[in-house]
Amino acid sequence: MVIQWCLKGISERPTFSDTEAGALLHSGIKSNWLFNNSTMPIELAIPTVQGLLGFSALLMHVNNYAAVRTTSPYISLSAGVVLPDTALGSRKFPAWRSAIDFATEWGRSSGYVYRVWTIVTPQPSPEIMNVSDEIRNLNLFDAAWKYQKQGEITAKLVIPPAQIEYVVKVGPDRRPTGFRRDNTGFVKPETISNLLVEI
Repeated sequence: MVIQWCLKGISERPTFSDTEAGALLHSGIKSNWLFNNSTMPIELAIPTVQGLLGFSALLMHVNNYAAVRTTSPYISLSAGVVLPDTALGSRKFPAWRSAIDFATEWGRSSGYVYRVWTIVTPQPSPEIMNVSDEIRNLNLFDAAWKYQKQGEITAKLVIPPAQIEYVVKVGPDRRPTGFRRDNTGFVKPETISNLLVEI
């Protein structure tokens, strides 16, 4: 397993502005399923979500998001991707580009970009709640080729507050507005790295 830095873009709207954007640093970034079932006790939410997780549900989230946008237990993040290019050899599609596109709805609104880290498995694990899947890797997820340029990493249920470093706001012009909130409860991913020290 590896620890992967990612970005998450969320658009501004009447029910989600600076106050709500800052609050996510303390409550976590929820999947739409969890957001829409926020009053369900956790002891019921976890087994319910577990029953929703699976390979076909993950591919539906990636390839037909419009059909599951309010019920998906998955959370799309971007880590960027490098793809072959006939003329240039390779071409980078950075995470910030995808995150800002989603945050601004492709230049139609202001929005917020979060920097988070998550644990990514080397094999598909759509049923395992505490780890994320590297959708951008077509060796693992060849059915998700259509959106590979988004560099997607897909988390499940919630990104815990301790894994969110900060949030910045961008305008429709895709430039920072000056709004930034750092998470005082952030825990650096190095705390769970596989580096051991002598006793």
